[in-house]
Amino acid sequence: ALLEERRRKLAAEGLFDEARKQLPPHLPNVIGIVTSPTGAVIRDILHRLRERFPRHVLVWPVRVQGETSAGDLTELVGSDQSTVSKHLAVLRSHGIVDDRREGNVVFYRLLIPCVTNFFSCATQVLKERA
Repeated sequence: ALLEERRRKLAAEGLFDEARKQLPPHLPNVIGIVTSPTGAVIRDILHRLRERFPRHVLVWPVRVQGETSAGDLTELVGSDQSTVSKHLAVLRSHGIVDDRREGNVVFYRLLIPCVTNFFSCATQVLKERA
């Protein structure tokens, strides 16, 4: 229900219009994955990448459940705070993450669990749009 409500809201903003759609980019030489370093999800991702798209993979370990501060995410990806904040704003605008402010610290959490299992999520989205 929550996902459908967000989908309707984003559609009303025109974010699903055909004119906005772009072709996905070609595969990069290096792929960065932010996920828990343990568990089936990362093993599945690495296995599929080795099998289908052999690329250099960087894994940034994070907690996939609960919240992570913007500062921790900035340190984790090794980028500047402005860049990370812009990416988080895009993810928030698409309903992928949610944020909570505690004083001067902003915490983020995933709203769409399938993001942690990228290939299953991508397959699901492609089937829905076919």
